[in-house]
Amino acid sequence: MFAESLRTHIDVDILENLNEPSDYRTVEYLHLKVKLDKQIEAGYENGIYYYYILCNTDGTNINCVMDYEDSMGCGHPLYLYGENEYTQVFTTGEMYTVSELSSYGAWMFILLPIFDEAGNVIAELEVGANLDTLMQEKSELVKENIITVLCSCGVMIMLI
Repeated sequence: MFAESLRTHIDVDILENLNEPSDYRTVEYLHLKVKLDKQIEAGYENGIYYYYILCNTDGTNINCVMDYEDSMGCGHPLYLYGENEYTQVFTTGEMYTVSELSSYGAWMFILLPIFDEAGNVIAELEVGANLDTLMQEKSELVKENIITVLCSCGVMIMLI
């Protein structure tokens, strides 16, 4: 699984020290980000368009540490800590798969816990993809199959 593979490239010692907006673009931040970005870019070269968001929590918010598109700085609050899958990763240490349909499109992503050496969840890794292109390709394939069947039926009727 790609998400599991990406998780193995996370240096927990560096991650534990990335908590503040001032940590954005530090040497440690860039060291970790370059490793993760290389894995995503390798996927892009093979037609696999994943993204990642690495998050931690302060107990009040789920905060961004870094993301592939570099659209949020370190410490940027994403969600309130509470009743959601993001919080459950921190409280249970389990992986969650989420499907979501929003104004941004259809998405599927996985939330993986990141553990420290003592086995505590210190962060979570979100890895996902936009399903809009896949859904469009599936729809086109269904249309093509219907046309093929109709044309085949027409030819069969003409032969009879």
